[in-house]
Amino acid sequence: MVLLAERKNTGANVVFSISNANTLPYSDRYFDAVFHFGGINLFGDTRKAIAEMARVCKIGGRVVFGDESIAPHLRGTEYANIAINNNRLWEAATPMDLLPHDAIDIQLNCVLGNCFYVIGFSIGDGLPYMNIDIKHKGTRGGSARTRYFG
Repeated sequence: MVLLAERKNTGANVVFSISNANTLPYSDRYFDAVFHFGGINLFGDTRKAIAEMARVCKIGGRVVFGDESIAPHLRGTEYANIAINNNRLWEAATPMDLLPHDAIDIQLNCVLGNCFYVIGFSIGDGLPYMNIDIKHKGTRGGSARTRYFG
């Protein structure tokens, strides 16, 4: 399919390749956006695959990926049990906990009968910004810094 797509898109500003999702053959911050749908739940190291998508996406760029998974709010319901009995791939957890720490503007959408997820996020520059020195009003007072460090 990749070879067919490449033949049909000659001259377009599109690059097709076949590669390992855990070691993408592109330099850091190469793409404006990265998209993957289907199969990520079957990758050997899903966290590494998501990290690789983030690595090759520019700061401020968007990563979007999705796969099978019953929506978290439906887990344990008869609907979920029927769906999972029909297709064991829907048993996979939605991998929100595998997103990189520089992910910002995160979106989770449950689609197609709430049996598939689509996760999108933008690439930040390090951890999200937080001003830990803003003083809190009220009797406890202090700031995030003084409340944490003392």
